Amino acid sequence: MTLAVDDAVRDDLEDEHGTVVAVWLVLQEADEPLTTADIAAATTFSMSATKRALRALLDRGLISRRPDLADRRRPVHEAEPPTDGR
Repeated sequence: MTLAVDDAVRDDLEDEHGTVVAVWLVLQEADEPLTTADIAAATTFSMSATKRALRALLDRGLISRRPDLADRRRPVHEAEPPTDGR
């Protein structure tokens, strides 16, 4: 399987650390929202590195975060579709 960064977000991720890009790719390919622990397991990154990458993606509006419906104490994350403004 080949993962590629969409042209619409390539500029947003161009100067980012590989951790941020890897987390975004995992979220882009996910069929459902993922918890931080799910993302850390999929990337083999530490929880703190995963949280830093998620924060960078949230700050750029590339992902969304909301409470998990099964356990409202933990958030789930998902990739946002690209917008025309990018």
